[in-house]
Amino acid sequence: MRLLKRALAVLAIAGFFFASVAAQEKLTTPLIPREVLFGNPERADPQISPDGTQLGYLAPVDGVLNVWIRTLGKADDRAVTADKHRGIRNFLWQFDNRHILYTQDLGGDENWRLYQTDIASKQTKDLTPFDKVRVDIVAYEWKFPGTILVQMNQRDPKVFDVHSIDLTSGKVELDTENPGDVQSWQADNALQIRGAQAQTPDGGTIVRVRDDFAPGLSVCDQSVHHLVLLRTPLGFQSHRGRALSHVPGIP
Repeated sequence: MRLLKRALAVLAIAGFFFASVAAQEKLTTPLIPREVLFGNPERADPQISPDGTQLGYLAPVDGVLNVWIRTLGKADDRAVTADKHRGIRNFLWQFDNRHILYTQDLGGDENWRLYQTDIASKQTKDLTPFDKVRVDIVAYEWKFPGTILVQMNQRDPKVFDVHSIDLTSGKVELDTENPGDVQSWQADNALQIRGAQAQTPDGGTIVRVRDDFAPGLSVCDQSVHHLVLLRTPLGFQSHRGRALSHVPGIP
């Protein structure tokens, strides 16, 4: 019995010793600084302009991510946006090589708006100045540099309709109205809405695809093909949009 008690005492002392050493090591191991894990990158998302003469990228200005532009072959880097709050997380070149486009919300409300910045003047225009409305880009094609398709829940907060925006005048027009169940839209490279994803009551997904190019034709009309897929459509191939690309799913 004495031997058992001694053995237990030795084990207890050894356990306390190793626990103390581990605790000291834990206290003395330097922590990774929070800004390393969650801070802004020095530079991110580099993009060459459509004409190949300029480089755009994201970089901080006073700790806030903004869009910077450099003329290729020069060291004339300059910030062209002036966001001072949440920072800009994505942008794209407008095909005229003179503007960039980006989405940004107000104070974290996730009601994204579409902004256009003139690179030369550094003036920024809000293309969708609508309260409590979320905007997402649907399609933008080089053959139609002055028009972009976006989806907005302006008519009904629960669903997103497709609108076209004239990037020169800023005019916004309804392109395709949501019948009520469409979750996402697909356009071909002629900026025609040709496909839509709708969720079924049992949790599945129906992909609707239309062949007819008639103006105003709904993707729910009789000429629409209904496909049940366990996949994610990406877009249409070829200028006539006869094939739908997708990401294979897992059955």
